[in-house]
Amino acid sequence: MHQYNSIFNSNLNNSYTPIPIYNYQITDTTYYPIQPISNSLILPKIQIGKAIPTQKNNNCNNCNSCNNCCLNIKDILFLFSQLPKKEENKKIEYINQPPIREFELNPPNPKIPIINKEKEKENSPFPILPKKIPIESIIETPKHYRKIRPKSSKRFRETRKKSKDWWRLAWNFFNLFVFIRTAIKYSRNGKKRDKIIKEREKNVGDELFTLKNWIISIEQPFWNEFKVFKHLNLSYKNSNSKKKIEKETQKIKAIIQKFIENLINKTQKLSEIPKSIQQIIYNFIKERAYFPKEFFSTYQIYRLDFHFYGGTRMINEEEESMILSLLLINGIVVKQILYHIGENFVEFKNLKEIDLSAKYIGSIIYYLTRETFKGQPKIHKIFEAVLNYYRNYDLDNKDLDSCEDIFGDDMVYKDKDEFIVNLIPYSDISKFWDLNKDFVENYKKFIYGWAVNLCNLIKKKYAKKDPDLKPRKKLKKPNYHKGF
Repeated sequence: MHQYNSIFNSNLNNSYTPIPIYNYQITDTTYYPIQPISNSLILPKIQIGKAIPTQKNNNCNNCNSCNNCCLNIKDILFLFSQLPKKEENKKIEYINQPPIREFELNPPNPKIPIINKEKEKENSPFPILPKKIPIESIIETPKHYRKIRPKSSKRFRETRKKSKDWWRLAWNFFNLFVFIRTAIKYSRNGKKRDKIIKEREKNVGDELFTLKNWIISIEQPFWNEFKVFKHLNLSYKNSNSKKKIEKETQKIKAIIQKFIENLINKTQKLSEIPKSIQQIIYNFIKERAYFPKEFFSTYQIYRLDFHFYGGTRMINEEEESMILSLLLINGIVVKQILYHIGENFVEFKNLKEIDLSAKYIGSIIYYLTRETFKGQPKIHKIFEAVLNYYRNYDLDNKDLDSCEDIFGDDMVYKDKDEFIVNLIPYSDISKFWDLNKDFVENYKKFIYGWAVNLCNLIKKKYAKKDPDLKPRKKLKKPNYHKGF
């Protein structure tokens, strides 16, 4: 340490006096050169602390010829203890050494300013450093990725609001355009739809009459069962004794068995069915078919799909078999013949017991046939299909009218059958199903298989020539590259 003092003092004529640096007076501070450099260069200086008092070792009498024998660990510790401590919340004036700065967006000014508000007011010659930005925020969001937010001026807000209003207006205009085009298309095709429905209403009476006569002709053995027992009374109630119910249900099963055998045997081949009957059946089971108003019950409507103009669509084997079975068996055999047996057969006129027995047999056949298709097909729960049917046929449905959701998510599909009004209540004859489970299952299998087979035969013959099922003609796009 004395060696450093001697070198430094030799340049100052062996006397220590404070010297001005950049016109600032330095007090209580000593600048020591790190290593000896030639006189032609200015020695670099570092600030170490206060001046260290000279301490001589007992073994050293001449400091100029000292070989650092005086310097020991105590001197080093004393040196570090004399370093100035950084005081918090104290403004430091940097004179020569630039301060340690955080990362800045712009390069620092080569001139080092004095960060002091009081001296800034005194027109300090040094410029003000730019505002410092934490380095963490710069690392997270690099400069070239940072978004420049527009000024939230009144003009900008008004422009943005006008832009939103314009797009909202354009969207509403588009919806209005689609609605008008759909309404025009619906009204134009609605005339054709109304014409087809009116024709079906005019022809359905003759068609049902033709089907009834055909069923009577092929089911002659079935009607003969009633002629044998003119005083036959097959009525019973669930409150009757078990023996009476079993006795009456055995007779009912035998008569129904005759009905199934004749129906299946006389319709296995198309050659045994008149062509007029084939065409009538096809008009009911085909794709895009129209029906008279109130032809279907709610039970059938919920199990079918209807297109935009009220005709059937996407019809499958289960659905067409249901239409055929409920038409021929429930509609013709039960409703048209058995419930009016005295009007169709002169020999049964004014025979109350035969009339009552025919109603019991007809009610059981009706419920058995309907249950055959209760799970196949299932209720589709297609709100658009239900809406298309009731709106095109101008019919009312309380469940449909009570919907508040525009897409029908709150629609309740009640499995109702409006055609059982005049039948014997199911609750009065339900013991038939409890005592004859095997017969009930066999009946469902036979009827379902018969309906599927007959529908396939008829559709295979008539669907190819049906003009309503022809695919729509696609417009050919012009070849723009042909002329080039």
